Amino acid sequence: MLPIPFKRTICKILFTHFLVESIVFVPSMALSLFPLELSSGLVIDSGFSDTRILPIFEGAVILKCAQFINIGEKHVFERILDVLRTYPSISKNADRVITKYMELRLSLKEVIQNVEELPEEVDLSELVHLEEDEHFDESTLQDIKVKFCYVKGFETIPNYENINVDEYTFDTTENIEYKLPSNRILHINENVRKYPYDIMFGWLDEEESLCVKILECLRKCPIDTRKILANNIVITGGNTMVPGFKQRIIAELKHYIQLPDYQDLIGLQGFFNIKPSPFPENILSWVGGSIIASLDFEDACINRESYIENPYIPIPDWVDSFVQLY
Repeated sequence: MLPIPFKRTICKILFTHFLVESIVFVPSMALSLFPLELSSGLVIDSGFSDTRILPIFEGAVILKCAQFINIGEKHVFERILDVLRTYPSISKNADRVITKYMELRLSLKEVIQNVEELPEEVDLSELVHLEEDEHFDESTLQDIKVKFCYVKGFETIPNYENINVDEYTFDTTENIEYKLPSNRILHINENVRKYPYDIMFGWLDEEESLCVKILECLRKCPIDTRKILANNIVITGGNTMVPGFKQRIIAELKHYIQLPDYQDLIGLQGFFNIKPSPFPENILSWVGGSIIASLDFEDACINRESYIENPYIPIPDWVDSFVQLY
């Protein structure tokens, strides 16, 4: 979805400086179907800045039905900071105890019991709030999200089976100690772990729900494509790689189509399915790109000879190019 002038600049650099033989422009969301051997699917791509929903049927992108949400990983980071500032979560600097803690891989409680003559000024039981100007770099927030966060179950559905968070992370009954680069201890409580991703599902009044957008996308699609798309949901993007994300999507979709506002989609009940991927979600489109690069489809490409003869050669629309790949 890049502007034509930008595409021409890319062509000029690749053809004249890197001497590539041919170029084809294909959206990353469409590439996610190739590793799964699919020609039809509802692709949900949640990245750093936003989340996009794109239906593709038999190689044809249904662009008019695409949906976009301005919520991504950076908003989850902001939510983590908000929750951390809400609850006391910082211990004072204690280099001696922290070093012992890191060496023995014990809990802070166990370490304190085994450290002799602990300095009086060090009180690890005293927690303080994060200051408003407290700043965590992106790598720290990413580490917290990957190690501790999960998507909690959709409790309003009777008999909903919550995921076993202990299988993925830590015991949820106690705070988890996390060492910051400043040698302070950050206490990760249950609220920090389970609430940040609620922003993706519209639990904050000002935000829209991902699942509502999925249903709006399916509603706009031709009626004879809906069941196939609902049965081939493809999840991609690094922001989706948290325990419980896929389970929450399916649970909410099953719930929403039973509401009066979505009675026209009641026929999709029992068809919602997220396709399992043999590759991590954050590299799924890259794998699809490597597959495309190994194929021979000259009709969909711009070759270097044609570009040298005419630098203003028409650039094929990526929607048409993608259809030709099938």
